Amino acid sequence: MLNALRRLSPTQEFLLVISLAFGWFIFSSLLGFSDFLHGELADDPLATSPEDLYSIMIYESVALLLIIGILKTRHWQLWQFNLQVTLRTTLAGIGLAAADFLIYFAALVLIFEPFFPASNALYSDEVFATLDVITTAAFSLLNGFYEEVLVVGYIYLALAARQGFGFALFTSVTIRLLYHLYQGPIALISIIPMGILFFYVYTRYRRLWPLVVAHMLIDFNGLWDEVCFGADCDLLPME
Repeated sequence: MLNALRRLSPTQEFLLVISLAFGWFIFSSLLGFSDFLHGELADDPLATSPEDLYSIMIYESVALLLIIGILKTRHWQLWQFNLQVTLRTTLAGIGLAAADFLIYFAALVLIFEPFFPASNALYSDEVFATLDVITTAAFSLLNGFYEEVLVVGYIYLALAARQGFGFALFTSVTIRLLYHLYQGPIALISIIPMGILFFYVYTRYRRLWPLVVAHMLIDFNGLWDEVCFGADCDLLPME
């Protein structure tokens, strides 16, 4: 088994890692997008109930351990991802989240609402479940780490040197969009700008932790109507 992994070509390794990391999410997202095309309410696979979030966290934990094993067998090193957790990179992540929110709301007002007014009804008032703050924070942190390490860090390191920055950027943004298609047209203004911004920031500064922090804040905001401790809060669709 180990020898088979070592004999994989870079392309085969890439397909294996991405399929393991995002294959199921892309499949589920395409099903949700199909529902949207048929006029049904989008079923958000990441925001339906606490049990669903637990299932996602279990899947991501297991997949991440398997991927770490694969990459370690193929002589990848953690330092290659530049995952330094410092006060400075944490503050940079907060700033990155703020920048993404501004871009999103500008696109929402200028693009989404004028061109897709009927789609707002599919997302605006739907209540899925209630969550406690610990579950929400744990999911947001794990999901943010999982996605950014793989959809930005790994894709950049695996593709940029061999295929060029443009191809790596396109691949990263496309994969990120595919597993968010369940959101319908709003994914175009929420996911594509986020994917481009996050990938650029990583390639410019080569620090992954700001992306994780920003993604965590975005997930937390998307899951909660308001943050409350020990009380029920309405769970909203993820942004």
